[in-house]
Order: sequence, then structure tokens, then C-alpha cells
Amino acid sequence: MRLLIAGAMVISSLACASVPPEIVVAHEKEHDTLAALRLSHLEMIDGFVSEKLEIFDEFYFSQYAPAYAATWRRRFQEAQGRPYDEARDAKQFFGDVVAEYQERVAPIEDVRARLRAAVEQEYANALAIHDAVGRWISSLEKLNTSQRASVDQLIQSVKPGWDLKQVEEAVGAAVEKVRKELNPGSVQGVGQTGRAS
Repeated sequence: MRLLIAGAMVISSLACASVPPEIVVAHEKEHDTLAALRLSHLEMIDGFVSEKLEIFDEFYFSQYAPAYAATWRRRFQEAQGRPYDEARDAKQFFGDVVAEYQERVAPIEDVRARLRAAVEQEYANALAIHDAVGRWISSLEKLNTSQRASVDQLIQSVKPGWDLKQVEEAVGAAVEKVRKELNPGSVQGVGQTGRAS
């Protein structure tokens, strides 16, 4: 009798530690969703900053670059003592133009980098928490497997040839029978067990 009571207690504790398969599947989907959201948010940042960069480029090349070129050529002539010669001096001019552009666009790219880093950090935090929950779920499943082995041994010592799977099937069949009785389209309907009163 004590053995049966102990077995019932182990089975009831097993039910408390059980992890429904839906939880595992939902947890995996959540990870995929977080990864997709991370990529989506990074793409949004890139799109937003690229749009702002296009506005800057329009201003830079239509207004600033011509004024910069005129100033550059004047300073070149003052420093070299001769006028700018496109054939000889174009490489130096374009090198300076590119360097000037990169210097002017650096703060915009810095904003992009800081926004991306902030998003990456927040998603790293969220994924770390998600992974911790995943390890917890996994440990419950492993604990559940260990408990199953103990319960199987206990059940077989009480009734040789039986195991936890047969107990779970019997419980599942009983639950399914009750579900059918609750189903409004069932033959017997709710409250009708088919027994004579």
C-alpha cells in the first residue's frame, strides 16, 4: 500500500514537472521571431539612415561640392603657383574631394553605427534571456526523463509488465472519453453517460 501511495506521489510530481510539447515548439518559434525582428529592425535603421544620406548627398553634390571645388582650385593655385590642370592634378583633386566627403558623411555613418549597436545589444539581451528560458525548459525535460525511469521501475515493481506509458495511455483515453462527452455533436451529449439511473 505504501508503495502505491509513493507511486501516486511520484506520478503527481511528474505531472507538475512535465513540459508540454507545445511549449517547446512555441519557444523555438519565439527564437525565430526574435531573430527575424532583429534583422527587420536593422534593415529599418539602414533604410532610414540611407534615406537621410541621400538627402545629404543631394545637398553635398548640388551645392557644397561646386563651392568646395572652386575654393580648392583657388587654394591649389596659391599653394602651387600655377592654375589647376585637369590632366595633371585631377587625381589629387578627386582624392581631396573623396576625403572631404568621407569626413562630412562620418557623423551620419556614426549615427547608423550607434543605432545598430543599440539594437544589436537589446536583441542580444533578449536572446540571452530567451536562451536561459530554453535551458530551463531543457532541464525540465531532462528531469522529466529521469523521473520517468524512476516511475517505470516503481510501476513494474508493483505490477510487472506495466510502465508509465501504459498509465499515460489509460489517462489519455479517459480524458478523450470525457472530451467526447463534452462535444455538443456527440451521440450521448453532456450529462448523459449511457448508464441506467
